[in-house]
Formats: sequence, structure tokens, C-alpha cells
Amino acid sequence: MKTNIEKHTMNHEEVLSLLREGYDMPRGWKSKELWRQRAYDMWRLMWRRCYVSTSPSYKYYIDSIIHDDFRIFSNYLKWLQAQPRFEEFCSTCNEITWSVDKDMVYPGNRHYFPEYMTLCTMSENSKDSAHRNKDNLHHLSRNDAIKGAKVQYKPIIGISLTNNNILIYKYTRQAKHDGFDPGAIIKCCKGKWQHYKGYKWYYLDMNDRG
Repeated sequence: MKTNIEKHTMNHEEVLSLLREGYDMPRGWKSKELWRQRAYDMWRLMWRRCYVSTSPSYKYYIDSIIHDDFRIFSNYLKWLQAQPRFEEFCSTCNEITWSVDKDMVYPGNRHYFPEYMTLCTMSENSKDSAHRNKDNLHHLSRNDAIKGAKVQYKPIIGISLTNNNILIYKYTRQAKHDGFDPGAIIKCCKGKWQHYKGYKWYYLDMNDRG
């Protein structure tokens, strides 16, 4: 399908500039109810991981394209509100991290188009990915892959203390590419440190079935 957005890397500010028309929300709209902020965060992160080369997830989405309609946030919101699990999302987004997935229902799909996307919890998303890639060799170091080691990893989330920025990594070592010390992040996740480099860090609950 055709898209008007050329597939090239951009920094975060360039993405926000490109999507400026997406800020079609009344002032204070996000602050009224928590689900509104979470919906916006999912929309913004979708664009970031697909188009911002410095995003830790970009290498997994380098050939992914987002539908033109979703350049406007209200169009994305209409799609979200039409999903069967929208009410569940609204009532649980304070305790559960939710995600928009492009290939859970249609394995192998690479693009964020409304007919292919589904609303799911981050736990469901990760379990589905692990099921379809049982060995997960692309997450392992070369030595681990050679040894055939079975590695378990815990997804982490960093929440900025100064703005609404959210960072999500599939495991702590992935954060090292963005200049974070994995050991310091682990200390935060275990409650030994309150914050690190302007972020509060938490493990995503992989036992939560949503």
C-alpha cells in the first residue's frame, strides 16, 4: 500500500515536526484520564520505533511503514476506541502496559495498517513473539548462540522524571546502546536505587496475562 511518508531515518524532533498535525487535541486532553496519556504514548512510540534511527527498537522495524491516516492522532484514536478490548485497556492501563501489535494476528506482516493491527498487553506481545521465535537467537550474543544457551530476559521500562518520555527495552543490555549502564538499571528495578539518569526503571511484568 502506498504511503506519503518516505522511509528514511529521522531524529525524534523531526518525527514530531512531521506529525505536527497529529497534535489535534484540546489543551489538557491527555491529563483528564490516564488512558488518554497511555493512548498517546503508544501512538508516539509506534512512530519512534519505526522512523527514529536512535530508537533501540529501530533495527527491528527498519522496513516497517505506518499508514498515512495514523499521522493524525484522532484517526489512530478512532481505531483504538473501536477495538474489542478498549474498555479493558481503559480500566487496567494503570497496572498493565499495553501495546499495539502489527503481526500477532497476521504473522509476517511488517506494516502498521489498521486492518492488521491489534490491541494487546505487552506481556501477550512478548509471549507471542517468543512463541514464534522459540530460540530467540537474534537476542543472544554470538557466544551464547554457539553454545545454544537458553537465555531468559526481562523487558524493562524507563519513565522520565522531567517529561512524558518513555523508554522500553527487551532486556537491560539493549539499553547500553543508548548510553545507560545495565547494572544501574537493574539496581533501580530491584528497588536499590530510586532513579538513574533522569529515569525511574521497572521490570515489565511478564507473568501478567492481562
